Amino acid sequence: MRTMILFATAILAFAGTASAECDLKTKVEFSDPRIFAPLKGTNATGGFAKIKNNCTEELELAFKSAEGFKAVESHVTVEESGRMAMKKTDSFKIKPGETLELVPGGKHLMFFDPQTEIKEGSEVKLTFTFNKKELSVPFKVIPRIKK
Repeated sequence: MRTMILFATAILAFAGTASAECDLKTKVEFSDPRIFAPLKGTNATGGFAKIKNNCTEELELAFKSAEGFKAVESHVTVEESGRMAMKKTDSFKIKPGETLELVPGGKHLMFFDPQTEIKEGSEVKLTFTFNKKELSVPFKVIPRIKK
């Protein structure tokens, strides 16, 4: 009997420490999500935001799609032989309580081949996966050059 009580106590203790599934809509915070309006004659543009993980678990963010674009990628900027270069990456990891900053010249999103006219002031719906669960977020289209 004593062994059963100890076993049950151990299971209850483990269940109390196991992380609950994170509610992405309330626990993942996007600040200033934006995409540069594509310049005429170009087929690529960039996207940026600050993404805070308020979950109790590490999140692996992968970029799935962007409404109105044929292709989308996540990139990091690295130095190679004294030159800066962009490299595609499959995902970014965000530890609990930390913020991933997607910025020009650093980690960022790339959008290729707009399928429609992407106008300043409009929004583009981006779909991400966080630990294989989807979350869609509107990104505002802003001018590349401040007027």
